[in-house]
Amino acid sequence: MGLTSTYEVQTNLDGTTTMTNVDPAGRQTVTTEDAYGGGTASYPDGTVVNTIMGPDPRFGMLAPVTSFMNVTTPGGLQYSLSEFRTANLSDPANPFSFTGLTDSVNVNGNTFTSSYDPSTGMIADTLIYPKDRPFSYNHLI
Repeated sequence: MGLTSTYEVQTNLDGTTTMTNVDPAGRQTVTTEDAYGGGTASYPDGTVVNTIMGPDPRFGMLAPVTSFMNVTTPGGLQYSLSEFRTANLSDPANPFSFTGLTDSVNVNGNTFTSSYDPSTGMIADTLIYPKDRPFSYNHLI
């Protein structure tokens, strides 16, 4: 026993929060987040994750979605993700009046799209990978 981890949370003047975790071996993980959860995380192995959160089309920043994420490893490998969400509303003042929801996610140049149709209860998914071979299927939720 006798192993100790330390955790520190600091609120910065610019409105961000910095969280520092030092594990029993002395390895430090530092995460800085903005008010909506986006920010930067640096891990002991040198991996860095940058995230930008964006508004949900129905609920705005009350329900943020990951607009962009980039992961870089010390060896130079990269993982890039971007997401875009759309909502068709029959009444723009009512976020629950959606007639369709679509999420499009791009991971390292490969696109995945998921569309929900509440009138049928169907979700249609399309995966473009590789780029010239689309694959689609439908399923009930």
